Formats: sequence, C-alpha cells, structure tokens
Amino acid sequence: MGIVVFLSNYKKDETNPVQELELKNTSWSQKGFDLEDEWKAPVKGSDLFILFKEDGQIDGPAACNCVIGNYTNNGNSVEMQVSTASMMLCDDAIMNQEQMFIDYLNNVERIKQAVSELKIVSLKGVTVHLLPKKD
Repeated sequence: MGIVVFLSNYKKDETNPVQELELKNTSWSQKGFDLEDEWKAPVKGSDLFILFKEDGQIDGPAACNCVIGNYTNNGNSVEMQVSTASMMLCDDAIMNQEQMFIDYLNNVERIKQAVSELKIVSLKGVTVHLLPKKD
C-alpha cells in the first residue's frame, strides 16, 4: 500500500479578523462545498470529517479512504501535511467528493473559524464548509 502526500498551508482570514484558531481536540464534519456557481452538498451516505488531535496529528475519513497527517497551529495560521492512509475504491460520486475535498485542502488561501463553523477557502475560489462534529 502506498502513501500519497499532500501539502497544505492554512491561513487565517486577515480581512475579517476572528479569534485565534483553536483546533486542538476538535472534530469537523463536511457541510458542503460552496462552488463559485453552485452549492454541492455531501454525497448521501458519505462520512467525511477531520479530527485535530492535541498532539498535532490529524485523522478521519475522507468519505472513502482515511486521511492522516500533522498540523501546526501558529496562532494566525495553520500548516498541515495530510496524506491518505488507504487506497480503497468506492462509488464514483464518493470518490469524486473525496478528491475534491483533498484538492481544496491542498490549495488553501485562508481559513475562518467561528463557534459553529469552519470555512476553508481555496485558491480555486471554493469554500469548504465544516461543522463541529457531534459525538
């Protein structure tokens, strides 16, 4: 089994100041993608979330495969190195969603955090909306 490595730089949105990013011990599940001309909800039956662990590790399902990696929270920005930990094949719609998610996370322009939502804005003009995951 091979490991595919994706690099990302997350930046806090400086034009709309928010509190310092507090990601340790939080889980965020996908609400959807805000594409330039449409809203794309998660594929029905897919589970996609990221857990930011206290030790700087990341893991969670990316719809079909698991993602793992590291993150560093530098107050105003978050740097991440994310990789897929499995190489399973799933339904085409789920695989496409997973690839979109990873692609947008690897091309981040800025990140906004509020109590009820995490918004990751990609260089491609797409916002990935994540909600706090309820256990």
